Amino acid sequence: MRPWVVPWMGVGWLAGILVGSLTVVPVVLLTASGISAALAYAVSWSRALFSERGAQVVRLSALTVLAGMFGIWRANGALLFDQGQQEQWDPFYGRPAVVRGVVRDAEIRGVLVRLTIGQLSLKDRAVLGMLRTTVPRSPGIGENAVIRLRGKLERPEDLPRLLSARTGQPVRGDLERVFRRQQVFATMRFPDVRIETAARPSVLTRVRFSLRDLLLQQLPDPAAGLYSALLLSFDRDLPSSLREAAAATGILHLVAISGSHIAAIAAVAFFIAVTAGLSRTTAAMTTLAFTAVFLALVGFPESGVRSGIMAGLVLFATLLGRHAAGLRALLLAIVVMAAIDPRVLLGDVGLQLSALAVWGLLTIFPFLQQVFRQIPDPLRLRSLILLTIAAELATLPVVVYTFGRIPLFGPLTNLAAGVLFPFLLALGALVLLTSVVAPAMTALVAPLATLLGNAFLGIAERVSAIPGHLITVPPVSLTFFLTSLVSLLVVGHLLQRRPRSATTA
Repeated sequence: MRPWVVPWMGVGWLAGILVGSLTVVPVVLLTASGISAALAYAVSWSRALFSERGAQVVRLSALTVLAGMFGIWRANGALLFDQGQQEQWDPFYGRPAVVRGVVRDAEIRGVLVRLTIGQLSLKDRAVLGMLRTTVPRSPGIGENAVIRLRGKLERPEDLPRLLSARTGQPVRGDLERVFRRQQVFATMRFPDVRIETAARPSVLTRVRFSLRDLLLQQLPDPAAGLYSALLLSFDRDLPSSLREAAAATGILHLVAISGSHIAAIAAVAFFIAVTAGLSRTTAAMTTLAFTAVFLALVGFPESGVRSGIMAGLVLFATLLGRHAAGLRALLLAIVVMAAIDPRVLLGDVGLQLSALAVWGLLTIFPFLQQVFRQIPDPLRLRSLILLTIAAELATLPVVVYTFGRIPLFGPLTNLAAGVLFPFLLALGALVLLTSVVAPAMTALVAPLATLLGNAFLGIAERVSAIPGHLITVPPVSLTFFLTSLVSLLVVGHLLQRRPRSATTA
């Protein structure tokens, strides 16, 4: 099998996942298409009917169609499963109910905590799926706590619509698919809570909260909240006004756990390992281990794990292989994730942004480097600017469809914040290390960490205060989003081939 056949089968699989996520394809049509593709593949080996070139085209098309059929079958299975779960919840929406379950995730939001609850029982009957609610913080409420809720059950997609009616802002993105990917089928607004079994935090969770307390003790606000978010994933420790400013200027992905965040941490760890004299292979393995420890410390968030796997595959494929190896590794990562859970393709915004950002760095960035190769690159500033522009262009369709806002100065703010980001990570880690090992040294490190943290947040505050810094885009349909995304992928693929041909010539 030729090496370019497998990537095409991967593309066919993802196309099938996409189609199967949008509609249920009749089994008869699916079977007929699969049989036709298999017959075409078998007939293509007849030298009497096809030339060698024609036979290769038929085989490639047949294998791509077969992969697509399996993708549709996999996605349809998940779609029908979700519809079955939805039906069991339908009789209870809009009614008071008592629900018992186990807390699977607890996200602290100031004096409140947002809970995702599984292993649910409703009227003494087990029900599948998750329930999401927000309750006041309490010492006994946390991961693995068994609680009983009393309140009115609502559809999860109703809450954003209520918020939209209250604020006058339109609903963005496909929230229903986002909730389905998370397997959230119901919500309760501020229910009565009774704790049956208090939370039993793991050792890593206790360590994480202890380190958070150290940061909040050693650093003043808002720098303490910034480092708590950067290093320990307590992004709600950052004041809401600063979070909004970071989101409006396009640098929130550096604060919250995301693909960019994980990739930046891995890059800093790799640079330090190489600077310390380790070989590139040893440094790569050290970086992988460090990233795994970091993900464990922040509780293995789903978005972080997926982004870490994808960034790691692409990083090491590019490091140990060629440019094309990075693209194949990216495709492999997305194919595997979609095989495990087909809902991620349309329902995981974080994965979409991470995948497109990496794709932009592998395709659009080399083209921009070739176009602007005559411009000097002191301290690699040109490369940093072009990297930022490539990532911004690649993620533009998702940003427009999901958020409806385009930060006008996004590339510049990302460049400035990106330069500070490695130093923030290093200083934050140093504050934690000295607080544990040599508390007297913390007084020397903390002022510099505070100064740099305030500078990072100052970028967001000052840029967000500029009139017209944010372009608001009217809501777009899913069809428009998918069309623009496919067009961008095709154009990017064509552009990334030009520098190689130009160089060869």
